[in-house]
Amino acid sequence: MTHVTPTRATPDEVAASVADATVPRRFVELAEAHPDQVVLNAKRADGGWDRYTLTDLATRAGQIAAGLRAAGVQPGHRVASIDKNSMEFFEITFGLAKIGAVNVAVNWRLAPPEMRQPIAQIGAQAHARFHGRL
Repeated sequence: MTHVTPTRATPDEVAASVADATVPRRFVELAEAHPDQVVLNAKRADGGWDRYTLTDLATRAGQIAAGLRAAGVQPGHRVASIDKNSMEFFEITFGLAKIGAVNVAVNWRLAPPEMRQPIAQIGAQAHARFHGRL
């Protein structure tokens, strides 16, 4: 049996190895390498299932990023979103990451007046709503 001694990278070596490894870039790499990989199964109201691939998610994230940029969302902005667990959450999260903005999820179970305080506290520059909330 061969014994392998793990090596420890210095902080500078670690930083250099991930310097270009942003979440959006890695996401694009995965979508290109595995375009048909299913990443989410979502149950429909009729009891059936929708399957979403990396390509589906990448396409929608790109569309959302373009729309948000056109609406004035800039790198560093915080966008409050309100939704249940759904594909839209991932689409907006990855779409915002593509432009360097951040999705701040607000609990969808809060009443609209209760949502105002956390949205004000985060200093959201925009809001995204799904299923009629906000």
